Amino acid sequence: MNRVLAKRDNYFRDNQILDSPVKTLFNPAPAIADLDPQFYTLSDVFCCNESEAEILTSLAVGSPADAGKAALVIMERGCQVVIITLGAEGCVVVSQTEPAPKHIPTDKVKAVDTT
Repeated sequence: MNRVLAKRDNYFRDNQILDSPVKTLFNPAPAIADLDPQFYTLSDVFCCNESEAEILTSLAVGSPADAGKAALVIMERGCQVVIITLGAEGCVVVSQTEPAPKHIPTDKVKAVDTT
Protein backbone atom coordinates (compact mmCIF):
# COMPACT_ATOMS: atom_id res chain seq x y z
CA MET A 1 0.00 0.00 0.00
CA ASN A 2 2.85 2.43 0.72
CA ARG A 3 4.09 2.09 -2.88
CA VAL A 4 0.64 3.10 -4.07
CA LEU A 5 0.71 6.15 -1.80
CA ALA A 6 4.22 7.11 -2.88
CA LYS A 7 3.25 6.80 -6.53
CA ARG A 8 0.10 8.88 -5.97
CA ASP A 9 2.00 11.51 -3.96
CA ASN A 10 4.66 11.79 -6.65
CA TYR A 11 1.98 12.15 -9.31
CA PHE A 12 0.21 14.83 -7.29
CA ARG A 13 3.47 16.68 -6.64
CA ASP A 14 4.74 16.38 -10.22
CA ASN A 15 1.46 17.68 -11.59
CA GLN A 16 1.11 20.36 -8.89
CA ILE A 17 -2.24 19.00 -7.77
CA LEU A 18 -1.52 19.39 -4.05
CA ASP A 19 -1.09 23.14 -4.51
CA SER A 20 -3.85 23.63 -7.08
CA PRO A 21 -7.57 24.28 -6.81
CA VAL A 22 -8.27 20.77 -8.16
CA LYS A 23 -10.56 18.83 -5.82
CA THR A 24 -9.89 15.15 -5.21
CA LEU A 25 -12.37 12.40 -4.33
CA PHE A 26 -11.19 9.15 -2.80
CA ASN A 27 -13.23 5.96 -2.75
CA PRO A 28 -11.55 3.30 -0.56
CA ALA A 29 -13.04 0.30 -2.36
CA PRO A 30 -12.22 -2.35 -1.55
CA ALA A 31 -11.82 -1.08 2.00
CA ILE A 32 -9.19 -2.34 4.41
CA ALA A 33 -9.34 -1.69 8.14
CA ASP A 34 -5.81 -0.30 8.38
CA LEU A 35 -6.08 2.23 5.55
CA ASP A 36 -3.06 4.54 5.48
CA PRO A 37 -4.03 7.76 7.33
CA GLN A 38 -2.78 9.94 4.47
CA PHE A 39 -5.76 8.89 2.37
CA TYR A 40 -8.02 10.73 4.80
CA THR A 41 -6.03 13.95 4.84
CA LEU A 42 -5.04 14.23 1.16
CA SER A 43 -8.53 13.77 -0.26
CA ASP A 44 -10.99 16.64 -0.41
CA VAL A 45 -13.96 14.28 -0.53
CA PHE A 46 -13.91 10.80 1.00
CA CYS A 47 -16.75 8.66 -0.37
CA CYS A 48 -17.52 5.10 0.67
CA ASN A 49 -20.53 2.82 1.00
CA GLU A 50 -21.97 1.48 4.23
CA SER A 51 -20.03 -1.80 4.26
CA GLU A 52 -16.75 0.05 3.63
CA ALA A 53 -17.65 2.51 6.42
CA GLU A 54 -18.16 -0.46 8.76
CA ILE A 55 -14.72 -1.86 7.89
CA LEU A 56 -13.03 1.53 8.31
CA THR A 57 -14.72 2.49 11.59
CA SER A 58 -15.70 -0.84 13.21
CA LEU A 59 -19.20 0.62 13.65
CA ALA A 60 -22.34 -1.11 12.41
CA VAL A 61 -24.01 0.93 9.68
CA GLY A 62 -27.62 -0.15 9.26
CA SER A 63 -29.38 3.20 9.04
CA PRO A 64 -28.79 6.81 8.04
CA ALA A 65 -28.23 7.67 11.73
CA ASP A 66 -25.54 4.96 11.97
CA ALA A 67 -23.96 6.26 8.76
CA GLY A 68 -23.84 9.74 10.29
CA LYS A 69 -21.92 8.41 13.29
CA ALA A 70 -19.48 6.55 11.04
CA ALA A 71 -19.05 9.62 8.82
CA LEU A 72 -18.09 11.71 11.86
CA VAL A 73 -15.47 9.13 12.87
CA ILE A 74 -14.01 9.21 9.36
CA MET A 75 -14.08 13.01 9.29
CA GLU A 76 -12.13 13.13 12.58
CA ARG A 77 -9.29 11.40 10.72
CA GLY A 78 -8.72 14.54 8.66
CA CYS A 79 -11.26 14.53 5.82
CA GLN A 80 -12.90 17.76 4.73
CA VAL A 81 -16.06 16.09 3.37
CA VAL A 82 -17.33 12.55 3.94
CA ILE A 83 -20.10 10.89 1.94
CA ILE A 84 -21.43 7.46 2.88
CA THR A 85 -23.65 5.99 0.20
CA LEU A 86 -26.58 3.88 1.34
CA GLY A 87 -27.93 2.35 -1.86
CA ALA A 88 -31.69 2.81 -2.08
CA GLU A 89 -31.60 4.88 1.12
CA GLY A 90 -29.53 7.66 -0.52
CA CYS A 91 -26.47 8.93 1.32
CA VAL A 92 -25.25 10.79 4.38
CA VAL A 93 -22.93 13.78 4.11
CA VAL A 94 -20.82 15.56 6.73
CA SER A 95 -18.17 18.23 6.31
CA GLN A 96 -15.84 20.32 8.39
CA THR A 97 -18.03 23.36 7.65
CA GLU A 98 -21.31 21.48 8.27
CA PRO A 99 -20.55 18.71 10.78
CA ALA A 100 -24.17 17.77 11.48
CA PRO A 101 -24.85 14.61 9.45
CA LYS A 102 -27.28 15.25 6.61
CA HIS A 103 -29.29 12.38 5.14
CA ILE A 104 -30.07 12.87 1.46
CA PRO A 105 -32.77 10.36 0.47
CA THR A 106 -33.30 9.13 -3.06
CA ASP A 107 -36.47 8.64 -5.03
CA LYS A 108 -37.46 5.04 -5.64
CA VAL A 109 -36.66 3.96 -9.19
CA LYS A 110 -36.87 0.73 -11.11
CA ALA A 111 -33.39 -0.46 -12.04
CA VAL A 112 -33.08 -1.19 -15.74
CA ASP A 113 -29.46 -2.33 -15.90
CA THR A 114 -27.14 -2.68 -12.91
CA THR A 115 -23.98 -3.48 -14.87
